[in-house]
Amino acid sequence: MKTTEEKLYYPENAYYDIFGGTIDLPPNAEELLESALGSLLPEESKIFMSKYKDGMTLQEIAESADNLTEENTKQIISTTLHRLRHPTRSRILLRKIKK
Repeated sequence: MKTTEEKLYYPENAYYDIFGGTIDLPPNAEELLESALGSLLPEESKIFMSKYKDGMTLQEIAESADNLTEENTKQIISTTLHRLRHPTRSRILLRKIKK
């Protein structure tokens, strides 16, 4: 487990913010996260991926998107995190590979 002072990289950084701490990631965490994001609005998924996968700041995301402020971007990310915490999606995020 990493401490909060260590830099986390995708998908560990996303899982950290979704579940409120470090967890043991499933081996297919990136695939599961993209599957869960597929059930959200395309704009939400794009903004979420820009922040967590591409490492963009809220300001950079707002500048690259049409008609969004930094505050709008923050609200969309907050809403997306809330939706990913929903039991239906969080079960998807914690699934292990079944062979």
